[in-house]
Amino acid sequence: MTIREFVKRSIEYDHYRKRGTWGKYTVYYVWNKAWEGAKIGYPHFALVDGENIRLANHNETMKIMGL
Repeated sequence: MTIREFVKRSIEYDHYRKRGTWGKYTVYYVWNKAWEGAKIGYPHFALVDGENIRLANHNETMKIMGL
């Protein structure tokens, strides 16, 4: 599955932007355009490792952000 397919199949996200790499993962920032500015909190990141895609958990998000 590609990041494009992941976002297309999601009911929560409809946009993505490549953020870079973190360890063995390619990191994508994912969001819903309709909710821009409405959410308070940490960003959501999709982690891609070959064909596997999953959302980063809170601890991973903090590390990706350098916190």
